[in-house]
Amino acid sequence: MSSYLVTGASRGIGLGFVLEDNVVFALIRSKETALKAPPTTLGNEIPNLHVFEADIMDAKALKVAAEIAAQVTGGKLDVLINNAAATYSENDWRRILDFSDGEGQLPIW
Repeated sequence: MSSYLVTGASRGIGLGFVLEDNVVFALIRSKETALKAPPTTLGNEIPNLHVFEADIMDAKALKVAAEIAAQVTGGKLDVLINNAAATYSENDWRRILDFSDGEGQLPIW
């Protein structure tokens, strides 16, 4: 069974990926906001679904989610679907570009 990590998984396209029959790690910014979505996205009704409350701009929350996903999958993740939106301030963009090679290309870890 394939394993997926889906950001922005509380509604729309992201929710569609969550409902597939795979091991899915669903990252949602806020469970409170996601309560508007069908209950299966938050509960144990889908046995292969693991929901994490993590903002994609929060490095600590993402690290915790990654560690748990690694434990569940034995360190193997088949697909990453970056479906979440992010809003960046001018300072955020400067910080991002400071980590780049100077040509606007971000390093890949």
